[in-house]
Amino acid sequence: MVNPIKQYKLPGLVLFVLASFYLLSLSAKGGEFMGVLKAESAYAFSGFSGQLLFNGEPASNAKIIRKYRLQSSSDEQEDSVTTNNEGHFSFDSIAIKHRTPLFSSHDFLSHQDVIVEYQGENYDIWLGGKTEPGEYTEFGGKPKNLRCELTEQSRRVKHELAGVIATNCKWDID
Repeated sequence: MVNPIKQYKLPGLVLFVLASFYLLSLSAKGGEFMGVLKAESAYAFSGFSGQLLFNGEPASNAKIIRKYRLQSSSDEQEDSVTTNNEGHFSFDSIAIKHRTPLFSSHDFLSHQDVIVEYQGENYDIWLGGKTEPGEYTEFGGKPKNLRCELTEQSRRVKHELAGVIATNCKWDID
């Protein structure tokens, strides 16, 4: 004779496992369930310094607007700087706390955009998505000698783990 209690243990265990996976999948889609998300440090936009040029000459007093939006948010954030007389500028890194599902390694995405306002015109000098949370990953390493020529066409730049950007900036890696 089969014990009826033992018959129901396996289906109950299967149901429990399926329900657990369902709840974990909800957390991977932005919900939070009983602490299955872990907070990690991430960089929404890495810091960089450089020189802005217009026809090879320094673009002085240009306003540079840096924007970002995380995939998990509808809020766009921005900051801005103004170039000096030699066209030089500098942005600090933007460090954030990012919530990652415990069982996922790739859910970070920061949409990035840099716009320049110069002599009554707007120029897009950076547009892309950063897919790794580490600092300087969108550059492929810490950038140095960064130069952005407003009159050049944007080019596609892809780094192995960082995502793809369109930019008319060029740089060396430190």
